[in-house]
Order: sequence, then C-alpha cells, then structure tokens
Amino acid sequence: MAEVHVLEHDRNRGFGVTIREVYTLPDSRWIFFIPGDGQYSPRGLLALYPFREHYDFILGLRRERQDPFMRKLNSAFYNGLISLLAGRRVRDVNSIGLLRKSVLDGVALRSDSAFVHAEIFLRALAKGARIAELDVAHQPRLHGKGAGNKLKVMLPTIRDMMKYVLLTL
Repeated sequence: MAEVHVLEHDRNRGFGVTIREVYTLPDSRWIFFIPGDGQYSPRGLLALYPFREHYDFILGLRRERQDPFMRKLNSAFYNGLISLLAGRRVRDVNSIGLLRKSVLDGVALRSDSAFVHAEIFLRALAKGARIAELDVAHQPRLHGKGAGNKLKVMLPTIRDMMKYVLLTL
C-alpha cells in the first residue's frame, strides 16, 4: 500500500459516475473504492487487503448493516436480482470493493447508473475472476443523504440492468 491516490469531485456526481471513474481511471494494480459518506472506516481496506493473493475482486459485506429498514429491503431485492443474473449468490454488490485492475482489461463498461458496480461484478465473474465477499464494519451514514431509494436513482439502474441483460443474451 505504498501509494494512495484520492479521487474527489467538487460536487456529488452520483454513485454510478463515481464508481465508473474509480475503477477505470487509475493505472495501479489494485483499486479500492470507499464512499465519502462515512459509512465505512478507511480501515475497511485493511480488512480486505490481506486476501488479495487469493481473490481478484473482494466486496465488503456490511456486517450489522446500519441502514433503515426500507434501504435494507431494497438492497436485498436488488442483490437477489444480481444473484439471478450471476448464477450465484451475491449479498452486497454495492459495498466497498478491492479490485485487481487487470480484471477490467478489455472490458467496456456501459452503465452510468448505480448498476455499474453490479456490472463490474458480473463482467469480472464472466471473465473467471476469483470473487469473495468479506465482512466489513458498517456504521450509520455520517454525511449526506442516501439516494438509493429514490426513483431518480432506481429507474436508471433498472434501465442499465435491462440493457446489460439484452446485450449479454
């Protein structure tokens, strides 16, 4: 962990755009994503980092998730849909992540919505990447307001999921 490069925006550009930039702009061997809303401590990287020799993509699994009931319910439904697309269970596809950059070599990400994290997961899986979900601590949001339950986030996510399904059949 010799170098850490921080990507910041002057304003909130949304989860999808941010995730896409986080995973496509860096040229390092490993990429770590953590949102800036305080739900995760940067120590979450320390929980995932030791497993990088065994996996190509490590998703954080929010232990004792500190979200409102409806957020948990929507997330369970969304992760269920992604699990169906993947043909294997995924419990927390939009959590923090540590990704081996080479997994994205030759991959053209198409999503600009919150589906982009799931798209990365699905494309990594299709390429044969070794993927794991490992427990990470989660705390209530310290900054900003969650938008994941809003139609302006959900509708583009559904649109991108449908496009993904139609283009990969």
